[in-house]
Amino acid sequence: MIRPIVLLFLLPFAAFGQPLPLNSAFDEQAPVLSPDGYTLYFTVAGNPINRYGKRDPGDIWASVRTASGWTAPEVQLLWSNSAYNAVIGFSESGKEIFLMGHYQSDGSPASSQGISVARRTATGWSLPENIYIPYFVNKSVGSGGFVNASGDVLVFSASGPLSMGAEDIFISVRGDGGWSEPFSIGPVVNSNFQEWSPSLSQDGKTLFFSSNRPGGSGSFDVYQTQRQGDGWKTWSSPVGVPNINSEGRELFYLESNGFQWFTSTRDSDGYGDIKSIQTGQEPIPVVVKPQENKPVESVVPEKPVIVSEDLVLIKGLVVSSADNRPLPALVSLKGNPSKTISTDAQGIFSISLKKGASYTLETEYKGFIGSITKIDLMQFTSSSTMLTIKLQPASVGTVVNLNSVLFRQSTAILLDESNDELDMVVGFLKTNPTIRIELTGHTDNRGDRSLNIKLSTERVKKVKNYLVSKGIDAQRIQGKGYGGAKPIVDNRTEEGRRLNRRVEFKIIQ
Repeated sequence: MIRPIVLLFLLPFAAFGQPLPLNSAFDEQAPVLSPDGYTLYFTVAGNPINRYGKRDPGDIWASVRTASGWTAPEVQLLWSNSAYNAVIGFSESGKEIFLMGHYQSDGSPASSQGISVARRTATGWSLPENIYIPYFVNKSVGSGGFVNASGDVLVFSASGPLSMGAEDIFISVRGDGGWSEPFSIGPVVNSNFQEWSPSLSQDGKTLFFSSNRPGGSGSFDVYQTQRQGDGWKTWSSPVGVPNINSEGRELFYLESNGFQWFTSTRDSDGYGDIKSIQTGQEPIPVVVKPQENKPVESVVPEKPVIVSEDLVLIKGLVVSSADNRPLPALVSLKGNPSKTISTDAQGIFSISLKKGASYTLETEYKGFIGSITKIDLMQFTSSSTMLTIKLQPASVGTVVNLNSVLFRQSTAILLDESNDELDMVVGFLKTNPTIRIELTGHTDNRGDRSLNIKLSTERVKKVKNYLVSKGIDAQRIQGKGYGGAKPIVDNRTEEGRRLNRRVEFKIIQ
């Protein structure tokens, strides 16, 4: 279940910047405003609502500027995974968004390093495409980067073999032959201390960055340096940016859309808050010409899909668990209402569901094992969310964990909420009449070994009896209870023990 972060309305405008009402008790980082001036993307670390909880090093969130202020921020699940995720720039048209890190085709972190790009399509943003930069090495997490609007200059902070101290600033430029190997910006800017969160002015002549070098006002201060000539290796001596630095920590400075954007721990709860200072005219909204004496309405360019306050827009992606290729699957909604929809050629579907209720999605595709997805909207307050559904190919040796098959504690009594997934198994076996399976039952390692084997065996029999009662030939189902002999994770934690208590089936023919 996903909830929006709690909004903390902070201090009014001060000399060191305007804290925005989208800040929270967690660590806001790396604000980047879209070229149209209406969507602010930023990274949040330590938020338990992040995809991987409060231990997640940082997920991408977004807030939309409306006539009444900034909307409640929402995590961008399409670009957020277990690695550190951040937006580092836009193309001039706003149709390309650059992201830190490499992604696999299902959105999970890749083993390679670098940056990536997502593109705006008719149905929304695409999954990220990796950009290859030779010899890209960065041992630092979350130290920042920036791609200019032309998409041909990357400046980033990294710790690696060529660093003078901890993190230094490096640049890679794109030419006819692709991106160059990153090179250090040089000892005039880099020091034996940390240089973080670099960005460039719109004309590319001024570099901004943060550093904890001696002589500053606080732990990290924002500095600026002027580019000398047409190259990227000669710079003026850095000086502090006026009206920004404080006794706190200032990071992620960026100039865009007539504002200075940065984060600061000044007047915050100890973590970074996003702040802004207006330096020029705000973007002028597009105005619809009034007709028939109707009032003038401001229109936000490329505004996200609007749904009713009572509805949640669920965007889903269905892929193969073997190679992450999109699947044109059937997705059936069970509940009130019940209906079936199809994904498009890219495996994408969308459906609007009413808040305050729980739903079940059954996903099926020929040659694959179906999936059950539970969606709990009882206390959901956001307007949209994204989910990825992975289907396993139906081949000999495939093992399926029946996550939703549950029993009363220490018994073989099936709980009613098990029926949806068991019915999915029934449908799979009826659709594939030549397939035979082996059911296996497992417990954790606590208690008497012989009693655990007995309990797991009884649970397997209970599941087999259910399948047979629905018309499946008993000869197609083998079964065995293993007790705690085959754990899939360590039993030393309650979470591990919970995962080890399971019923699985394996395709044997």
